[in-house]
Amino acid sequence: GMSVERAESMITPLRKCMAQAARPGDRNYTHATTVVVLANILDLFSTLGAYGQSGMFLKQRENMYIDRMNLPKGAEISFLFNRGRNDMMMEYFSDANKNLTEAFKQCRKDAVGMKRRILECLVIVRLRLDCSPPEGLLEEYGLRHLIPLATAVRLGNVTLWQMTMRDPAVVSLMRPEILLPAEMTITNVYKRLFFLAHRRWEKWATSGKVDPAADIKPNFIPLSYLHSAVKWQQPIEAVDPDEILSIVCALIDANFMKGYVAVEAGIVIMPRNNPFSWTQK
Repeated sequence: GMSVERAESMITPLRKCMAQAARPGDRNYTHATTVVVLANILDLFSTLGAYGQSGMFLKQRENMYIDRMNLPKGAEISFLFNRGRNDMMMEYFSDANKNLTEAFKQCRKDAVGMKRRILECLVIVRLRLDCSPPEGLLEEYGLRHLIPLATAVRLGNVTLWQMTMRDPAVVSLMRPEILLPAEMTITNVYKRLFFLAHRRWEKWATSGKVDPAADIKPNFIPLSYLHSAVKWQQPIEAVDPDEILSIVCALIDANFMKGYVAVEAGIVIMPRNNPFSWTQK
């Protein structure tokens, strides 16, 4: 790949080239040449891992008009892909899904390599949005190694996730740009697992088989019960009760779960209606 020094040396002249391509006096107009250069700049930022800078750079141009009639198809695809990839790294998953999906649709059928690269990012984005990609599509583009990851998210299977993400053979097939986002899908795995555990607890608590004196409430979930749901899967890497508390707090903080934790009582108190959120920013 390109060295960091080489990428840094190219960004400044590309900025100048883009400024010269813009129509004087009209900040929202974007010449086709500008989009070509902009796509290259985003790619360079990605090479440097400077996704924050890339996001600020895009923010300054969020209202720009793109003359798609005169825009080379390759430049448009590159721009959409790089923008979507940046959205993924910044955790703007809805925007990433939109841009990457459009980039994938714009590709020619025979552009298998580019479609595979876009799809690899798109799979991770969809998983973060709690959507499972079709296995046939992954097999078609040589991404079969991502199927166990998608299955782990869909089923809330911590053990399968650990086996997949700790397998050097699987990780070696992933592009470096998706490794961190792929690691973050563990959040979605726990979200699904706790959703299923909550549903079982709620069914049991309202079954009429519970002793009234026990004061069991369907929306008061013991942390120990969630811990048992994880231990039952016999994960490769053991998860202790303190980690369960941290995971639950992280899910609540990310708005994946609603409610709060009564730490001393060891209980997660959740609303009776829609305690889990299935949308991402």
